[in-house]
Formats: sequence, C-alpha cells, structure tokens
Amino acid sequence: MGQFSRRVLRFALVVVILGLSGLVFAQQGPEIYITITSPSLMREEPAADGTFNIQWTDGSFGYITLFYDSDTEEGGEVQINPFAFPALEFSNFAWNTSSMPNLTEWYIVGKIRMSLDESEEWIDVSYSIGTVYINRVLEPVIRVGPDTNVTADRAITLSFQLRGVGYYYLFYDVDREPGGEGVIMGPSSMFTYPDFTPATFDWETKDLPHGQSYYIVGRTKSSTSSSEWSYSETSLGKITIDHTQSYYINVQEPSGIEYLPVGDSFQVYWEDHDPNVLAYVNFYTDTDIDDDPSDDVRRTPLPIAISGTQNNTTITFNDLSDQGGNIYYVIGRIVESNQGNGGEILAEGYAKGNIVLYRAEGQDTTPPAAVQDLRAEPWGDGANVTLRWTAPGDDGNYGTASSYNIRYSTTLFENDADFASGTQVPYIDTVTGNIPLESGNLQMAVARGLSPSTVYYFALKATDDAGNISPMSNIAWTDPSLPVELSSFEAVPGVGQIILKWTTASERDAMGWHVARADQANGEFSIITNKLILASGTSAEPHSYSYTDTAVTAGTTYYYKLVLYNLDGSREESLVVSGSPLLSPTDPISDQYPLILAGGFMGSVIETSTGGQLTIMAMVDPHTGSGQIEKVELLYMGIPAAELYDDGTHGDDVAGDNIFHATVDVGPGLAAGDYILEIVATDTDGNQSPVFPYVTVR
Repeated sequence: MGQFSRRVLRFALVVVILGLSGLVFAQQGPEIYITITSPSLMREEPAADGTFNIQWTDGSFGYITLFYDSDTEEGGEVQINPFAFPALEFSNFAWNTSSMPNLTEWYIVGKIRMSLDESEEWIDVSYSIGTVYINRVLEPVIRVGPDTNVTADRAITLSFQLRGVGYYYLFYDVDREPGGEGVIMGPSSMFTYPDFTPATFDWETKDLPHGQSYYIVGRTKSSTSSSEWSYSETSLGKITIDHTQSYYINVQEPSGIEYLPVGDSFQVYWEDHDPNVLAYVNFYTDTDIDDDPSDDVRRTPLPIAISGTQNNTTITFNDLSDQGGNIYYVIGRIVESNQGNGGEILAEGYAKGNIVLYRAEGQDTTPPAAVQDLRAEPWGDGANVTLRWTAPGDDGNYGTASSYNIRYSTTLFENDADFASGTQVPYIDTVTGNIPLESGNLQMAVARGLSPSTVYYFALKATDDAGNISPMSNIAWTDPSLPVELSSFEAVPGVGQIILKWTTASERDAMGWHVARADQANGEFSIITNKLILASGTSAEPHSYSYTDTAVTAGTTYYYKLVLYNLDGSREESLVVSGSPLLSPTDPISDQYPLILAGGFMGSVIETSTGGQLTIMAMVDPHTGSGQIEKVELLYMGIPAAELYDDGTHGDDVAGDNIFHATVDVGPGLAAGDYILEIVATDTDGNQSPVFPYVTVR
C-alpha cells in the first residue's frame, strides 16, 4: 500500500449453511493484488542483449497486464505484454527494450483484474519504485563543415553535428591529409545525443595569417583517457582568412566646429582596426563632402602605419588653397601601401566636426548680427521644412558671414546651452551651395527627415572668418495644427503658359489663395492673381485647385508659391516651385543661349531602404546659342549633381545627335521627401539655357 501502489482487496464470502447445526460460517476467499518489485532503483539498465527482467508479487489469483509510463500519474501507459499473464503461473517477465528510444527512462506499471474480460475493471494497480533506463552506448560521431568555401576575418562560428556518447575535438589543417593539424579546441564536455544534433563553436581567427585557407577536422573519443580516436572527419569546404573585411577608421577629432588661424596646426585623433595585415593611414581635408577625391588636400606627408589603438597626428593648414573663412572636413583613408598615394583605398572615415579657418591679422572682434527674421515653412505633413532668413554680415550687418550653424529641437531654445544640444541642419543654399550670401540677401536651407505632425523649433547662428559667432537668431517653429495640409503643388509648362496645380489633403477655416511669382528662387515674390482663389473652408476631403499664368515668355524660368489666407486673418506660404513655358512652332528662336527642347527622368521613385537609379535625358536644339554644347548638367538645389553626355556610351545609342543622357546611382538612406532637380545646358561661349522645369523625385 506504498506511494507507487494502489490496492483494492476483495474478499469473497462463501456462506455454508449447515442445516443440522443451524450454524453459518464465513470463509475468506483468495486475495487479489500486484506489487511491482523490479525495477526497485532509479535508472536500472537492461542487459547487454536489451532485455530487462520485470518482477512482481501477487496473490496467485487473477490476470496481470504490464505497461510502461514516463511518470506515475494515471493515463498515458503503453502495454508491454500483448496477452494477460495468469497470476498463478508468472512472477516475472523478460521485456525486450530494443525498440525503445535510446536514452529514455520509464516506470513499470502492473495491473490485475479477475478474468480475461477486458471490459472488467482493474482490481489493483502498482507502479514501480525505480525506473528502466534505456542506454544503448553509441559510438561518438561528429560531422563537420563548412561544405563549401567561406571566408573569415577575426572570428567565425563553426557549425557541426554530434551523435552518440563521448567528447569532441576540433582542428584546422591546410590540407586533407593526416598530420600537421592546429588545435582549435578540445576536449569538449561530455555529450550524449541519441540522434544527430547541431552544435556550434566560436573560433577566433584574428591571429592567423591573412590569405591562408584551412580545412576543419573533427574527431571524437569515448573517453578522454583513450589513446585512440573513435571517429574523424574533415570538412569538404575551406575557410580562407581575409583580414581586409574589417578595415575601418573612426576620425574622432574634430568632433565639433573648431576655429583655427590660417597656417596653424590641429591635432587629429582617430581609431583604426588592426586586422593583422600591414596597412597605412593618410589624412586629407576637403571643403565639401562628396565622392570626388580629386580636390582633396593631403595633410600627412608620410603614411602612418595602422596599429589598432587610438592614434593622433598633427595636420597643418599652410597650403596655398587654405583661406580664411573656408570650412574644412577632415578625412582619414586606410590604404594598402606607403608608396605614392597608397594605392587602393581600403576604408574611409570623416570627422563629425569641421575646422573653420580665419585670418589672424586685424584682430576682428565684431561678430555677425543676429538674424531676426528666421521663418519655418513645413511641406505637407511637416517631414520636411524650408527655412528662410535675411543674411547678416561679417561685422554686424556689413560684409559677408563665413558659415551658418542651424539647429532644431522639439523643445524651445531658451539659451545657448539649449541651442548647442539641438540637432544640426546642413546649410546648402540653392544658389551658392554652402557659402553665405552678402548681407541683406535672402537665404534658405531645408531640414529633412523630421517626424510628421510634430512641433519643431529652429534657430541659427552666423560665424565670420575670424571665428566670431553671432547671438542666437529669433526662434521659428512649425505648427502641425495649421489649417491646411497641402499634399501637392506643381508648375506644369505649356505653350505660352504655365499651369499651377495644387491639392489639399484637408482644410480647416481656410479662406483662399493668391499665387505669387518671382524671377529667382530667392527673389522678391509678387502676387499675380487679381482675386482670391476660394478654398473649401473646413473639409477632411481632398480638393484640387489650379491657376494658369499666361503672362510668361518662352525660355524664361519662373518661380511660384502659394499664399494661403485663413478666416482668422493669418496667412501661410507654400514651398517654391518653378516652370518654364514651352516654345510654340511659331515662336522665334533666340540665338543668344542654348535651348533644351525636351527632357525627362526615368526611375524617379527612389526607395529610402534600398536606393535606386535615376536616368536623365535632355534634347538640346543645335541651332541655338553658339551651336556647340560645352556641357549639360543636372542641378540639385542649384548645385551641379551630375553631367549628361552625348557620346553614345551613357544610355544614348548615337553620339553627336544632341540627345544627352546620364545615370545617377542613389544609395540607401536618402530621407523621404520631394527633391527638385533641374537641367541646364551651357554652350562653348559660356551661355546657359533657361532651367528646364523641375521633376519631383520621391
């Protein structure tokens, strides 16, 4: 009646009535029970032939059926003997475990009933105290990879499979012949796997010679004390050590804006990766960040061997091109040789900050004036914001500043510390690139990749060529609750006209629009509509509007923006678009400048995650300008981005047919938004064509 046994005792009363004596006697019948006595210990193993002798005691009455179970809970038992045993004749049974899963553990369950009738309830049930452990010893086997050739730099994860019981060892070898192996690891801890089971080991290869290839050898032993290998296998594929995979350089200083007199020196700090292959570092400076190294100035006369630690060197600004007011970006390049320019560039890194040179003489102590009219103009949902302001000077509002520091934040700038913690906006003017205009001119920049429908605060500071910094400007901000969400605005060129089309995604308390026009993107805009173009008031539905400007001249580029008037008396301005009316067949052709007859863009949808390719085409009238085209350029924000060719090798089939082509690869990571691209042709006399109407690339 122990923990693993339940017993129901049945007693039969045989009533014998003895008539003569009138007495009644009660006689006790046979006791029906079962108690499993073997296995009595945990994890008793079968004999070498796979049999295990199950033993029990019973009351020599009834029929016994044996089962195995993974636990001592009722349910889930599997029958061992196909037919019940008579309790009178059996007290043990040789169980053949050869078909049982290896490395498994089982309780034995005995059940007894009165007869062979399977519908009859069990009278008694008994669970073994111990268990039967199926432990067929398997030879330890290892299967190693790789199956194909792979490369490794500083480390690689080796994958293999194990089966059986034992220990494994890993080696590397230059060939598949026995002998000469190098040790990777071993012995392992003991493994026990009834079936092939995946395993891995992280192998550090940083100290192995670059360019060498190795096979992986796996071996096993049943015991670490054994002098014989149980199993050995060599990989089909090889691992080639390629330390050039992890070249990198992190230029740590300058980390912010550093001001330096012309001719002075600066200490550059950097980290590089020592991949166990001799390589070198050269340092350069550039006045812009582009993929063209031809205008970079080398600052290290001799290459510096990389060491894998933090390093520093001194660069001096004494080149003829070093001028006060210039902004310099520091570039570190790892090269393969210490001869000449070093050969192939293996890695490249830019410092996060830059260096602004100034003239030490004259002791200029007057900073630029603070900008007072900074304004923020969000596009659509506010993910991109155009910033506009009037340029200050070098000294107050006189002269020309050297650079702008534009920053934004989701919290209000209350002091200089708040400003310094804001996110910087790259300053790229549509006309001058990154060079500020003379005092009094209109300036602009675009902040891209912002979170839609979020309030952002903007401010800027100007710096002169002596390093003097202006006070912080006024604060401009975006308001996601503005009445109208403008989803599109475009200028569509026609013959003798430009059609302005715009669509709103929603409107709230909007009264109407006027259209304003200018001759330059940053010029003075004048309203050209003689009456208000009425809005839809308040609406959650899209609405489309248009206006046709017929007071235009073919070949001239015009710039437009919308001025929205709200019911509360406020007004808002849109971003600027441009267009150039087309020539009609009867229009006289000017011979003073070249003319682009047609242009187009293919692949104008660029995915932010993957990048893409943009193909540009332009057809130039050969009878305009000097008749000889010097170049055709693609402009982004007024800055040349690519050149188009008519040589039969850049997408066009015929050279010299005045149809120019170019293909631009756009890498991943470009912020989502609208990018204004323009095409301009220049003839051999230096005359430029009107800007061909822009296209929007998303």
